[in-house]
Amino acid sequence: MLEDSKLTGSIEVYVEHLEDDQLENVGGEDSVGGGVTEGGEGSLGGEETVMGKENMGGDGTIDDEESDEDGDGGAGYEEGSDVNSMDYISEDDDELIEVKQKLQRLKAEKGKENEVSKANEPNIPNEHTVAPGTSETNPNENDGGYETEYLDSSDYDSPISSENEDNGEGREIRKKTTFPAFNTKTEMQNIEPQLGMRFANPNELKEALTKYAVAKGYPIKFDKIDKTRVLAICGKGCPWRLYATYMQSEKSFQIKSYLNEHKCVRSFRLQIVTSKWLAKVYGDKIRSNPNWKLKEFMADVLEKYSLHVTQIQCFRAKKKALGEVDNALKDHYAKLRNYGKEILRSNPNSTIKFLVERIIPTSPAYFKRMYVCFDAIKKGFLEGCRPVIGLDGCFLKSYCCGELLTAVGRDGNNQMFPIAWAVVEVESKNSWSWFIDLLLDDHVITSKGNGWTIMSDQQKGLVAAVKELLPLAEHRCCARHIYSNFRKVYAGTQLKSLFWQASKSTTPEEFEIVMEEINKVDKEACKHLRTHNPNLWSRAFFSTQSKCDAVENNMCETFNGSIVEARHKPIIGMLEDIRVAVMVRMQKRRELMMKWEGSICPKIKDKLETNKEHHRYWSTTFNGNSKFEVKMGENGYVVDTNDRTCSCRMWELSGIPCCHAISAIYYLKDDPYNYVASCYKVDRCKAAYGQYMQPLNGEKLWPKERCEPILPPPHRRMPGRPQKARRKGAHEEPTQTNKGHQVKRKQIPSTEQPSSSRQRNVRQRQEKIPNGYGVYISPDTGNTYVRAPGQGNPIQLNTLSQASVTQVGTQASANASKTPPRVQRRSSTQSSPGVQTRNATSKIIHTRSASQRTLGLQRMIVKNK
Repeated sequence: MLEDSKLTGSIEVYVEHLEDDQLENVGGEDSVGGGVTEGGEGSLGGEETVMGKENMGGDGTIDDEESDEDGDGGAGYEEGSDVNSMDYISEDDDELIEVKQKLQRLKAEKGKENEVSKANEPNIPNEHTVAPGTSETNPNENDGGYETEYLDSSDYDSPISSENEDNGEGREIRKKTTFPAFNTKTEMQNIEPQLGMRFANPNELKEALTKYAVAKGYPIKFDKIDKTRVLAICGKGCPWRLYATYMQSEKSFQIKSYLNEHKCVRSFRLQIVTSKWLAKVYGDKIRSNPNWKLKEFMADVLEKYSLHVTQIQCFRAKKKALGEVDNALKDHYAKLRNYGKEILRSNPNSTIKFLVERIIPTSPAYFKRMYVCFDAIKKGFLEGCRPVIGLDGCFLKSYCCGELLTAVGRDGNNQMFPIAWAVVEVESKNSWSWFIDLLLDDHVITSKGNGWTIMSDQQKGLVAAVKELLPLAEHRCCARHIYSNFRKVYAGTQLKSLFWQASKSTTPEEFEIVMEEINKVDKEACKHLRTHNPNLWSRAFFSTQSKCDAVENNMCETFNGSIVEARHKPIIGMLEDIRVAVMVRMQKRRELMMKWEGSICPKIKDKLETNKEHHRYWSTTFNGNSKFEVKMGENGYVVDTNDRTCSCRMWELSGIPCCHAISAIYYLKDDPYNYVASCYKVDRCKAAYGQYMQPLNGEKLWPKERCEPILPPPHRRMPGRPQKARRKGAHEEPTQTNKGHQVKRKQIPSTEQPSSSRQRNVRQRQEKIPNGYGVYISPDTGNTYVRAPGQGNPIQLNTLSQASVTQVGTQASANASKTPPRVQRRSSTQSSPGVQTRNATSKIIHTRSASQRTLGLQRMIVKNK
């Protein structure tokens, strides 16, 4: 049998067996029967032929299908006979014996010629090997071949090697060679170029050499690279060299010469590593996190590949990777209709709505909005949840940005129940109206909001949209967001405590008592809170129909926090993550409810147990019917067990008996669990999760929608530098930095003349001073003084009070009324008492109205403070 071997420049001719399936005619310059013809120039004698299973026909051609064992030119032989052995040849086979003898003589002569040629060959290093018949300057010299597998080894395109192997009987057998093809899935550490290795194109070879250089740390670079050749060399003084050319016959690249010898040291800065290669390697990571910092990018390359790359390389790599998003997004958004069809196929009666935008009627359709509501979720919400819906929006972190609007309910265990979500371009009254209108169409909210409670975070346009589309609904605003704005001006622990007491007051009387206490602490703070409608943020004015006493929209915040990672993905990936998360959560809730004991949900049971602990401090007086008078000291409330009410309003608000009601219930020797609202029953909660969301097929099995594809929305770039971190609220702790504790140096007044940088700072401060005011800098202390037109002594800026501002503004207004606006010039020789002016300077000051000057000065004082 023939085996793979390397190519050499010699050629061997042999006859291994005289069997039908192994005896073949070998062509070559000195071969027997060169063209497998009868009596040709390459044959031994004009009348001698070698016959096997492929017999010669009468016209001198090879007949592969039929064998003529008894033909005129054939000779009989026994199967399995060997030409080297004369024992199996009869005496009548004179022609075969003569052919055998001539072949043996030719074999001996050829062996002597090979020994002489090998002795005359110069010594060449083993690492530098050129494929036989290869010329580095002529890559397309071979276009021919042979019909048999025993090709001329002088042809570099031949898969046959003439390297010899002894078969055990003194004869050398040529072996067949197949060159390796590069596997693109090979790991970077295992890539090793080989002589004769083939590549699909020069880009594949370039990519392989780049990975090889990065893995080994070799400073390889490309000296020549085009469509027909690639020449790669190593660093200065290193003999490593690789040359590959294009093979026209096979439409591929092949390494023709390769000197695998390195004398260079490892390099940590490679010329072969470009921004294009970095973009290809880190493309997915960059696209998933577009705000990835360049320093983190550089550190990751150093840690993973032990390479130093520049900041500009990382910047260009990010730009190229994000630039590739455009084409990918077009394909991504074009699948949105197919994705919606798949949802409707697997989950009938669900709602999928698209809103596209066209610049002109004939322009392409650009994505604008998308609404998703599954039928199983909608039915579960209506059957097992209270009429309470929280509305909120959050920013999307993907390349196209946008916002995600969500509607989240509350189940019987006081936990979130996502209902519907929508992707919109921006948060506005128009987008919120569109979202709420679709909720009404899905009958998620009924009767124009009658008996429903809507909670929000004071988003832009949401209050107006709810008032317009849900006029009968109760609208609550999250008290935490109201306090966040309140704290920006009126901070302090005392005001914080009083605010939350007012927010959680259950009666109007109690609310007014707390507001009076706030007024005693800070009248301005009380006035600020009075500007906000208490119906939006205080329990004392909440409706009792929804059985919800929440003052915060924390359910929406919880849902938004659970999909943070999904918000960084493209739209289909994000929607899929949300769908799968909701489906998995519903199944986990079903499994958890199977373990619940009793008829009341666990969280409600915990609240009821807490109220039980406080009932012992209240004394109960029964009127004989269904009402009780419950007192503790001077405080007293009236409880009606038939109507399930208490004058503290907590029982009606929450649907859970308060401590006063529990005291009355125990007086009747009854169980408080029997007085809990039905919305908190386990059976009701199970009904909410009794519907099942159906899974979806993969993308390949989605139904194809034959209509105009949707294009991604145009990228909106906001003015200014993009903000990466979320803005912290006034009530939130500032983000910890890694700078540690920094000691502030004490500012010591300097008596030196102001430097150029100090003069520049002074000019910048002067530009912030309202026009019409004089500005003076003391060279001794560095303090800044301000004086309005017509005033005597200047006032120091850092000690200027609100009263002084009013006084200065009033005086300036009086002076402005007497004198028309004009250009004033102050001489550098004038000076104020106790104040040194700047030398040889004069400033032209344009006057403005008194109100403008006063307002500008107030802003400046607040900023400097």
